[in-house]
Amino acid sequence: MVPDMIGRTRAMTRGSVFSLMVSVFVVVSFFSACNKEERHEINQVVFSVNNFQFIGDDEIDTKTSLRNGTEFIWSANDTVGIYPNTGSQVYFAMTSGAGASSATFDGGGWDFKPSSVYYSYYPFIGDIYLDRHHIPVTYLGQHQPTATDIEHIGPYDYMVTPAASASNGNLHFSYAHLNCLIRVTASLPSGTYTRMSIISPDEDFALNGYYDLMSSTPRIVSTKVSDTISIDLDYIAVSEGTPLVVYLMSAPVNLKDKDITVIFTADNGTIYSQTKTPSRNYEAESIGGLTCNEFTGNSGIANGVNSEDTVMGEDDEVLTINQ
Repeated sequence: MVPDMIGRTRAMTRGSVFSLMVSVFVVVSFFSACNKEERHEINQVVFSVNNFQFIGDDEIDTKTSLRNGTEFIWSANDTVGIYPNTGSQVYFAMTSGAGASSATFDGGGWDFKPSSVYYSYYPFIGDIYLDRHHIPVTYLGQHQPTATDIEHIGPYDYMVTPAASASNGNLHFSYAHLNCLIRVTASLPSGTYTRMSIISPDEDFALNGYYDLMSSTPRIVSTKVSDTISIDLDYIAVSEGTPLVVYLMSAPVNLKDKDITVIFTADNGTIYSQTKTPSRNYEAESIGGLTCNEFTGNSGIANGVNSEDTVMGEDDEVLTINQ
């Protein structure tokens, strides 16, 4: 999910609104795998995605731009996987075209089995033997290239659709997010920063896991957890008085009423930390917002921060999703 520069700039000026723009072409026609059963032609395929809606405790009411919602943009080379209820997965690749959180395209004469249902997920994993009941996820390796970047979260935005069947020649895939979006707004001393981490008193953060696409209620099942989650910052320069906003994805995490420590690491080795006590449970399809403006600086390495643990959590702001 990589918005173009114009779209990204527009998104940031509207309050972190990122759009989802797609047109789709079929790489493999899974609809035609139907033996002797009568086939029907698809007239139209629709992809729609739930949007994040901001409701923040930490943000003042005058910041109306933050309450206008958050949309994702699909762009060229984004790919979704699709499974019929029986048979192997195929994929759709995004090409140039127009759309927002809902993308519609002509069926192109493809056909489908009336008795079949189809499931879709994002991002696509190109493994012919991929187990639809055990699709892997990871929150390790996230990094934010610039102070205004938001497109880096796309590969970690794990989404699924419930079973979809064709009706009157139309097929509609409606995506839901399995994770929560993390937004941290930090007022830091002037400097260059290379990492942000959060430490919880418990092993609350999922670093690796999987989900069952065929489940009636897909959710992320953790296989590796940690008390620390981090995101690398690509030597982002910060000026005094200009907050740094960091975006990252996390599996749903309950940090309510826990004393967590937010840590920013500068390129000179200085560690800036602040303790926060979130008032929210960060659920799937929500955005937690954490505002940090009372950092304490220390030289050296922060205890408990594992360099291989890479993601994060948030605090007193929460966003829910438009359904």
